[in-house]
Amino acid sequence: MNKQTNDSTPVRPAIPDELQDSLTKIIAYSGIEKEKADLFRANVESFISLKDKYAVNTQVLKMKETVGNVFFEIYGLVAKRVWAEKNSSRLYQMFLNYAYMDERLMKPEHIIDLYNASPLDQELFSIHTMKNWLEKICTAEKDPSVNEFEQDYFDIFREKKKRGELTESDKAAYERDADARLSHETEGLLKIGQRLCYGKTSGYFPILYSEILPGDISRLLVKASRINECLAKITRVDFSLFHRETVYYNTEKNISSSLIMKPVWPDIILVPGFGTKGSMWQELTGRAKNSPARFLCPILTDENLEHLIIEIVAKFRWQLAKTMSSGTINRAYEKSLYADYSNYIQGFKKNQQLSEEAKRKIKTQIDRKRNFIGEIFADDYQIWVNFESQGLLRLNKVVRGILFQYCPFAKPLRENLMNHPQFNQIISQFEFAHNKNRQRLQNVYKNLSLDEDLKDNLAYYEM
Repeated sequence: MNKQTNDSTPVRPAIPDELQDSLTKIIAYSGIEKEKADLFRANVESFISLKDKYAVNTQVLKMKETVGNVFFEIYGLVAKRVWAEKNSSRLYQMFLNYAYMDERLMKPEHIIDLYNASPLDQELFSIHTMKNWLEKICTAEKDPSVNEFEQDYFDIFREKKKRGELTESDKAAYERDADARLSHETEGLLKIGQRLCYGKTSGYFPILYSEILPGDISRLLVKASRINECLAKITRVDFSLFHRETVYYNTEKNISSSLIMKPVWPDIILVPGFGTKGSMWQELTGRAKNSPARFLCPILTDENLEHLIIEIVAKFRWQLAKTMSSGTINRAYEKSLYADYSNYIQGFKKNQQLSEEAKRKIKTQIDRKRNFIGEIFADDYQIWVNFESQGLLRLNKVVRGILFQYCPFAKPLRENLMNHPQFNQIISQFEFAHNKNRQRLQNVYKNLSLDEDLKDNLAYYEM
């Protein structure tokens, strides 16, 4: 509770000295050239003076565009210097993590809450603030992400090599170039990702301001522990969500080549600013099929986080299945989630297992999603996790069979649904195959000292 003055006027919380005149300090620290600095400052000042920050007219749109054009350059310069100097200033951390830039744009209580906030309160999954993520990019702990054209940092090297701009001898220096890596990530993932996470068609502005925040920071802040809870809840239903089939070698154990199931957790990056949407940015890192996906989530949101995360996960499920299928959709003998679900949507009119009512519902679903099969799947997957897993039937029997084959429920849910007439047969078939694999592995592994990969593989068949 705020202390009261004699006239009962609440005392506004004091802003730390470090944050006084934030805009000037951030611009100066970036070292951006004076012409751009002056242009940027003038347009930020114009935005601060706006009575209606949601106004949509040519002048306001031009002003926001100008700020946006310079903002990400300043952001990259500050990120580079903070990383190089190991600068722990809360001002620059607030800028890099939340897109905070000027105390005049924020209520004092919002500023104080951001100043004291700690989003990385738990790290069960690989969750990163944007500041931490860019440090990992600069140090080459993580490879840069794909850009808006789905090219990663190494794709661009190959392209430049083809054009004769670079040679193979330049590769090592190119891969170590921290400035280029940082620029690629801020211009690609951050610049496009922040707009995607904002989630609306109009009103986007890269700098955080209080008018856009519908509540207290404590309610809006997305913490690692909250994301962990959401992912744990989903994987308690879809236990195989993040597992990949991987080739395992171990000459000491006399295993020359064996397929195992291995968990591959995604990298989840908290994007600066307020937003209402997440993004499944990429389903793989580079070309390796056992590499982690990358998800984007706004660091401040008033959306139901469970809904936001499951939407990302549903799109990941589909895109990974599509990538792993490697274009085999046109081969009738190929079996995969991507192939089977695509065939189901494309051939539903002739499917004799579907009633006329089911066909009408599918047609409505296709029209609503403008024939984007991935979007249709994402809808069905969310129903699968949220309702069907509880025995609340919402899907037709054809899509139910496909989803159970490729996204089976975890053991406790299978046991609960075993006597359900719509699940009994598919669960019995799954249990038979799953148990058979587990028994086979137990026989193979019984005389071996198991490393983590083999333990994970055996644990998969016990889920």
